[in-house]
Amino acid sequence: MTPNPTHRKRLANAVSKATSVPYQRALDAVIQASNAGELPARLDTDGMRQALALLTERLGGPAESFEAFLGRHSGEPTARQYERWAAARPDNPEAAPALINAGWQHSKDGGHRKALDLFLRAARIADADCRRLALIGQAEQLHRLGDQENARSVFLALADELAGKEPDLDLLNQVCDSLTDLDDPAIGLDWCDRLLAASDDPLGDGLDAVVIHRQSVHAQLDLEPDELDQLSDELEEQETALLQSWTNLVRDEADRVAVSRTTPDGAFDGLVLVWPDEDVPMVQERWPQLLPRSVDLAEYRRNREHRARQFSDDGARRVFLVPGELSEYERYAAHEGAAPVLPQTLTAYTQALHAQHPEGETAWPPPRNGPCWCGSGVKYKKCCRNPDAG
Repeated sequence: MTPNPTHRKRLANAVSKATSVPYQRALDAVIQASNAGELPARLDTDGMRQALALLTERLGGPAESFEAFLGRHSGEPTARQYERWAAARPDNPEAAPALINAGWQHSKDGGHRKALDLFLRAARIADADCRRLALIGQAEQLHRLGDQENARSVFLALADELAGKEPDLDLLNQVCDSLTDLDDPAIGLDWCDRLLAASDDPLGDGLDAVVIHRQSVHAQLDLEPDELDQLSDELEEQETALLQSWTNLVRDEADRVAVSRTTPDGAFDGLVLVWPDEDVPMVQERWPQLLPRSVDLAEYRRNREHRARQFSDDGARRVFLVPGELSEYERYAAHEGAAPVLPQTLTAYTQALHAQHPEGETAWPPPRNGPCWCGSGVKYKKCCRNPDAG
């Protein structure tokens, strides 16, 4: 049954008030949804509520801020929801973050051409800071689509734009992460050199991440170390000296506090956060306080196994290996307004994963003859259970 004209007008009026879009636009949306059979057959109280939720979602409305939109979806809208919200705000700079987030979701799913279109649209309407984020996405999608030359041009244009300005550390880290993901050291070296050429004192100018990334791609290209590589070595030594006195304390705190106390008598489940292999170097680059750069992948796995064993020895009722994800952790920290470098943020994230997504966890220890928890495909008894593995 199709809602009659009176009910359509009532619904359009309610949608207009809820979203602040013009009445005629709301009515057009109601008619379109009705003709497509998307509205409830009866627009009684329940039907009106369902229809209003559908159309509010579709139209959003200029009055709703981006933060309110994220809150309405618990910080995790789908790509389609981001695009719908942005479509209700053509040429409005507030739509740019929604287009960028939608772009990264499409990119993650392999839709690089769709993602490129979204990043281009975002760059046209964004303010300066958001535009630079859109340029990172644009360059990465061009590269993944096989257009390395234009990808290089966008990265270098971004370097020119940032050169000589107060560094945006998060933005620099995002560019370095993107270049690392693309595994194109030639473009990475060009980007670093272009940015560093404008600085007489890279470390004093806050370009530590760029200096470290440059050393990494220099080594990938098998080039002779130069003065900037020596500067990177000095930076690593300074960090090591600075962190040596408290790194172990921070790591212990991050791991040991992450427990779920379940009974008044103090019984608890031990939770050990495990980053996927591909995220480990990025975590090290961003937050060496939590995971020092000197720790290689094999040592990291041994550390996770040791932590799980320590929980068991300390009397944990159960021990779980909780798989984390860098991008998800950053979203969690941003949503909570917490600094990701702090161990208590990592602890809270681990506990949230345990509470909300237990299906992804691995109970420790796995069967001796079962596959190892680290994903190597080798039996547990021949892999991480063996202290000499890796």
